[in-house]
Amino acid sequence: PRGRHYAFEPLPDLARQLEQDFPSVRVRPWALGKENATTTFCHVVNDPGYSGLRERTYDRPDPEVKTLDVRQVRLDEVLEEGDAPAFIKLDLEGGEYDALLGAEETILRHRPVIVFEAGEPSSGHYGVTPEMIYQLFRDRFSYGLNTMARWLAEESSLDQQGFLDLYPEEFYFLADPAAGA
Repeated sequence: PRGRHYAFEPLPDLARQLEQDFPSVRVRPWALGKENATTTFCHVVNDPGYSGLRERTYDRPDPEVKTLDVRQVRLDEVLEEGDAPAFIKLDLEGGEYDALLGAEETILRHRPVIVFEAGEPSSGHYGVTPEMIYQLFRDRFSYGLNTMARWLAEESSLDQQGFLDLYPEEFYFLADPAAGA
């Protein structure tokens, strides 16, 4: 609670609202990804929470999608000097895997706990499979993966098959460096 907080929000109106509501948070009007670039962002006007770098499967029959150009950045390159993140939360409507790749140095150096969303309706539109997610955390980052409920109940990390079995039902996961390989 007393740490330095960042929020990344590429929708201009929402970024301004965050700045107004949370003046101590460093709000950055950018999307997170695996590379620095200008890219297209899909703003779901009638349900902004579904907005992301790509269209996804929506839970509503009438999504009104408008595109805008946004700046995409790698988290590794935009943190301020001396920042050592202890916690990262990603809700990027499918772009979480690419954002993790853009934060690899930060993750390996500081070993933050990571809460993220993932699921076929969103991540699948980025060509990301549950196997890719599991292998990224387990093999590349040496993290354990769990659902939030299992982690809070202090249950052991999921093995790959356990993660694959839960992936179609769950979408909210926790990656724990203390539970890694």
